[in-house]
Amino acid sequence: MENWQKIVLVLIIFIFIIVLDLFLYFKTEKLINNSQNSLGVLEEKIDKGKLERDKKGLKQLDDKWGQYEKTLSFFIEHDELEKVSSKIAIIGENIENEEYESALEDIVEAKYILNHIKDKYNFSLKNIF
Repeated sequence: MENWQKIVLVLIIFIFIIVLDLFLYFKTEKLINNSQNSLGVLEEKIDKGKLERDKKGLKQLDDKWGQYEKTLSFFIEHDELEKVSSKIAIIGENIENEEYESALEDIVEAKYILNHIKDKYNFSLKNIF
C-alpha cells in the first residue's frame, strides 16, 4: 500500500470513529434527558401531593428506564446503569410505602447519577485525556 492510501485509510477510520462517537453522545443525551424529565414530573407530583392515587407515572418511568437501559447498555458501563435502576426501584418502594420524603431524596440522587453518566460520556478533551 502506498503512503497516500494509508493516510486516506487512517482519515476514514478517524472520521468514522468521530461520527460514531457523536451518534452515541446524542443518543445518550436524549435518553438521559428523557429519564431526567420523567423523574422531574414524578418529583412535581410528589411535591404537590398528587401521587397518592396515581401510580401510573411510576410504572411508566420504570418501563421507560427498562427500555433505555437495554439501549444504553451497549455502550455505557453496566455498573453506572445499575445504580440508576436500583434508585428507581427504591423510589418505587418508597412511594408504595408512602415515604415521600425518602422518594424525593432518591429522585435527586438518581438525577445526579444521570448527570454524572452524561458528563462522563460527553465528547470532550477532558474525557479523552
